[in-house]
Amino acid sequence: MMEKYNKILIDGNNLFCRNWFVFKDSLVQLENGQTLISGPIKGSLASIKRLEKMFGAKDCQIFILWDNANSKCELRKQIDPDYKLNREKKKAIFYRSLNYLQFVLLYYKPNYSILFRHTFEADDLVKPLISKFSEYDKILLCSEDMDWSRLISQNINWYANKKLFDRHGFQKKYKFYPDGNNVTLFKTIRGDKSDSIPIGIKKIRLENLIKLLNDFDDIYDLLDGYENVNYLTPAWKDKIRENESRLRLNYQLADFLNISAKDIEQYIFKSEYSPRILFLLLKTLGYKLSEMADYTKDYHTKETYDSKTFFKYHKLKR
Repeated sequence: MMEKYNKILIDGNNLFCRNWFVFKDSLVQLENGQTLISGPIKGSLASIKRLEKMFGAKDCQIFILWDNANSKCELRKQIDPDYKLNREKKKAIFYRSLNYLQFVLLYYKPNYSILFRHTFEADDLVKPLISKFSEYDKILLCSEDMDWSRLISQNINWYANKKLFDRHGFQKKYKFYPDGNNVTLFKTIRGDKSDSIPIGIKKIRLENLIKLLNDFDDIYDLLDGYENVNYLTPAWKDKIRENESRLRLNYQLADFLNISAKDIEQYIFKSEYSPRILFLLLKTLGYKLSEMADYTKDYHTKETYDSKTFFKYHKLKR
C-alpha cells in the first residue's frame, strides 16, 4: 500500500518546466491580445492532482513553492556574478503561462497554498516552511532538484523521477546518504548543470568523491585536510589546490540560504476556493464541461458553460 502524507511540498517551477517541454496544445488569446500556452498549465494541474491522489492523506495540505520570475537569486549573484548567466532566458509567453497557473491555484482547492518570495528560489523556501510543521507530520517533497533531498529524514521522503526515496533508497542510488552537507558538497565538486553550478573538480572518480563526502563535513573541512588523505594522488591534490576558489564559490551557491520561518510567513498564500472564478479560468484554457466536474463541483452546468469566459478565447496555430 502506498504511504500517505499529510503535507506535500511541490516544486512549482520544476513541475511547470517539465510540462512545458512535454505538452503541445492550442494557444489562448487573452482579451488584451496577449497569448499563453494552455497545454503546460493543464498538464501541471493534472500532475498536481495525481500527486495528491497517489500520496495525500485525508487531511493532506498541498504547498506549491515557486522561484522568482527570472529564476535568479540576487543574493547568489552577489556571491558569483556569473550565477545562472548561461541559463536560457524564457520567452514572455512562458512567464505569462506560468503566472496564469499560479492564478488558477489561488482559487483551486481550500487545502492548497502557494509560496513565493521574489528574491528566493523554491529550494531555499523548503527548510523554513518545514520548520513550521509538527514533528509528527508526514512530509513528501516533490522535485527533480536534488537540493530538496537534503531534507530527507525519518518523517520526510523525496519523490523524484517517479521514484520515492527515503535515506536508504537515496544511498542505494547515489552511494551516499543525504545527511549533513553531503548533497551540498557533492554538487560543489561535481557541479550541477541544471542549477548553473560549474564543475569543481573535473573527472574525479565517483569512488574518490564518495570517500571525500565520508571523510569531510563541508568544503572548508576538505580544503583544510585533503593533503593528508592517501587515496588522492599528488596530481589530484594539485587539481583541488588549483580550483580552491571555484570550490568555495560553488559551495556557497549550492548551500541553502539562511531563511527563517518568520521570513516567509507573509509569502504563503492560501487558496481561496471559488468555483465560479475557477470555472471561468478553466473554461478559458479550453477545458470541457466534463473535465471541470472534479474542480468546480455543482457550478459546472451547461448554462454556465455556454456563457462568456473569463477571458476571450481563441484556438490559434502554435
